[in-house]
Amino acid sequence: MQKNKHQDLVLKAIRYIEENLTLPIRVDDVCHQIPLSAWQFQRVFRFHLKTSIGTYLRGRRLTEAFRRLLQQRDSKIVDLAFEFQFESHEGFSRAFKAYFGCLPSEAHSNESLFLFKKNSGLDENQLELIWASVQDILEIGTLGPFHLTGITQDVNSPFSKNDDFESNTMAIWRKFFSETQKTEKSKNFTSLAFGVCLNSKTQLIADKMNYYASKEEKEFTIPPPTFTKFKLPKLNYAQFSIFGELNHVQTLLDYIYGIWLPSSGFNRDDSYDWELFDFKNVQQSGQFSYQYNIPVLKK
Repeated sequence: MQKNKHQDLVLKAIRYIEENLTLPIRVDDVCHQIPLSAWQFQRVFRFHLKTSIGTYLRGRRLTEAFRRLLQQRDSKIVDLAFEFQFESHEGFSRAFKAYFGCLPSEAHSNESLFLFKKNSGLDENQLELIWASVQDILEIGTLGPFHLTGITQDVNSPFSKNDDFESNTMAIWRKFFSETQKTEKSKNFTSLAFGVCLNSKTQLIADKMNYYASKEEKEFTIPPPTFTKFKLPKLNYAQFSIFGELNHVQTLLDYIYGIWLPSSGFNRDDSYDWELFDFKNVQQSGQFSYQYNIPVLKK
């Protein structure tokens, strides 16, 4: 029932976009059509379509502009730029080339790029296929406490940006593992690592967050001198587990906060989300075991 409800809302947003491609609508205007908060619906939309509302809207406008160039050879590029809500001829040309790989003036000799890259409006059957491709395993139980040691760094928050969260944190993980190579490890050193999102409930939608890459203290005989300690509290957590590639993580976050949490019967507790990675064989396969945990309280 919940899946159908959200699919209907996404389809409603898509219809609104299709009806207004040449009008000055923005992401907020799309969200205003939907009986969810803009913050929540943007995650619902991205979970279903694997892209943000803004990226989808721009892709549809560029696609229709390319179609017009192919069908109406006398179309003026500057007129299309303004018709499809770009602020200038130059801005339209840059966006067009970034999206299709050619300039608008080269459209007629690059029709194959249009056929390969075009962003068509989606229908209900296509949404069903997208939904079926996502699987989640959920447990709710008590975890912790964990005594951790590691390093922190500010990153773009996955709760307010459309960036790939895990790609943004890879620099800090590279630094972390470089430091661990320089120190004495215990005999029970494992392939497990903790990534803690150091933002509380009230700071969840801030643009920046402090990310903590770490392992349990007991895994080091002597921790690196640059590492700091942190205690992850013992709480009830909703635990979502996947096995896959890094680009699956942002989709999982969108599902948790856009779809699962609002209808789960739980509230997010005022503590920290954290990730548990198993990096065993990740270099060989490009995939890893991953668990995302959010602190929860019964409503």
